[in-house]
Amino acid sequence: MKIIGIVGTAKNTGKTTSLSYLLSEAYQNKINFGVTGIGYDGEEIDNITFLPKPRLFFNAGTIITTSKNCLESTDIKFETLVKTEFKTALGEIVIVRTLSPGMVVIAGPNKKSALNEVISQMKKFEVEIIFVDGSLNRLTPLSIADKLIFTTGASRNTSIDFLVEEMKVIQKIFSFPKTNNQIQSSVISLISERGKYEISSGSLLDLDDVNEILQKIQNSTNKIFIPNLISQKALIELINNLFAARKNAIELILDSPISLLLFGEPASTSNTINLIDAHPINITYLNKPELTAVTVNPFYPKPINHSFKPEYIDKNLLLEQMSSNLNVNVFNLKDSGENKLFKECIAW
Repeated sequence: MKIIGIVGTAKNTGKTTSLSYLLSEAYQNKINFGVTGIGYDGEEIDNITFLPKPRLFFNAGTIITTSKNCLESTDIKFETLVKTEFKTALGEIVIVRTLSPGMVVIAGPNKKSALNEVISQMKKFEVEIIFVDGSLNRLTPLSIADKLIFTTGASRNTSIDFLVEEMKVIQKIFSFPKTNNQIQSSVISLISERGKYEISSGSLLDLDDVNEILQKIQNSTNKIFIPNLISQKALIELINNLFAARKNAIELILDSPISLLLFGEPASTSNTINLIDAHPINITYLNKPELTAVTVNPFYPKPINHSFKPEYIDKNLLLEQMSSNLNVNVFNLKDSGENKLFKECIAW
């Protein structure tokens, strides 16, 4: 069983459209799959712009994880398979099997531990693929995915140059390899052939943690494992001071590419990556989802007075520029490419 995450860089970039295509192709190929999400999506009308949005359609017999409130707002018939103990603003998270076709809003768990547990439960129902609906601002749980599809477009930014540069940075982040080391630790670890020194910290690596790392690191230390999310300021401080007292190359092991994805704007993230490249530091990941494909959407909601209207940037130029600058396949699903996108997902 594989886990495929669909990540929107912003609202209205085509995430729901991409997921809908994948679900449709899975049905046609008679693949048993399950669907969950991180947070809330799948609404009929965009709750910010009030423009129509595609909804998620499910056939009978599909395994879905969502909240009770979302199920109460649909006419679809279902049987409850698992009642989890996870709560959201939309009620308890439950795992169900649909008994009739229809539209369902997906609102899954928003923490990595909860998503892990939900997926473990869904595996019991013989699904071959689990699709996870996510977004860039709630990305952390998707470090457990096998493959990620990013959706971007004019709703993120109407500048094609900006969109291309952002995706180039994301691609660079995913280019760092998975570590060959088996690490059984949930805290910062300074590793050498003699053993390891562990440092307890919060969920975010900050300057205090960096200072302790710099104080405790030895010449024999050849690996640093950081399971936390990292503030950009803290990482820059670590890199700039790491080789003040030692010159040997070091492997910096992060939990996943998501540790670097959450820095902020692409320009500042790119500068930090360039700083890493300028030092004898090898970035690796403990968990390494594959960047499988990118879908682009030329649509954006243009504000007019006190409302919005649909507007578009040049779709051909967007697709051409994105395709020529990335090493992964890029699709505009409104024109073509849905079958190829699905084949990318199921090619293991």
